[in-house]
Amino acid sequence: MKKKCHFIILPILLTISSIWVLKEFYIFLQKAAEKAYKHGIYYNLFNKWLSLKEEKKSLESFFIKNHINTIAIYGMGMLGLHLIKDLQDSNFINIAYAIDRIVETVDGISIIYKPDEFLPEVDMVVVTAIFSFDEVKQILREKVSCPVISIEEIIKDI
Repeated sequence: MKKKCHFIILPILLTISSIWVLKEFYIFLQKAAEKAYKHGIYYNLFNKWLSLKEEKKSLESFFIKNHINTIAIYGMGMLGLHLIKDLQDSNFINIAYAIDRIVETVDGISIIYKPDEFLPEVDMVVVTAIFSFDEVKQILREKVSCPVISIEEIIKDI
């Protein structure tokens, strides 16, 4: 009787464990594909940005053309930090503050607000969190009356 039980239970256990392994592998592949997609978007954006710099075009020109003097930057990740560096020597653009859910301090920015805090008025808010832009824009539209724009739009516009 014990041998018959093993012949029934063992295949069932192997099937269940195989299904679990395949499910976990599928989840792993989905996350890897999403990460590769995001890195591709970042690569293309940075490539375009560097190409503009090589052509002696700056992001500052976008703000000058649109009569924007004071901005806030949402997102202190990689793109936000590069944007700060790109604009910090500008005589025309003033970065009034940054907005981020987590970051407490950033070189070159003395004031960082959380998105749920009061946000002083600026001429424009630039969102560097490109993968959650629509959600961020919706949140910020309730907090500020100025335009809210993605850094992608700025780079494409120049």
